[in-house]
Amino acid sequence: FTDATRDSCEGRVPVPEGAVSLRWKKQDGKISYRLDVPAGYAITAENKSGLPLEMMGVPSEKQKGL
Repeated sequence: FTDATRDSCEGRVPVPEGAVSLRWKKQDGKISYRLDVPAGYAITAENKSGLPLEMMGVPSEKQKGL
């Protein structure tokens, strides 16, 4: 995630086991995002936005360390 002026983004990349898809939006001073990956894939995301991240659909107390 960067400090770009975009307020939202969505994308999907096909892989042999399915697809890696990501969507995010800036709201309420944070970035809310959803990431879907096939089993066996590991994803690393770098947050350069300066805004806190919140994973859509995951309670905040379970997001520590994600």
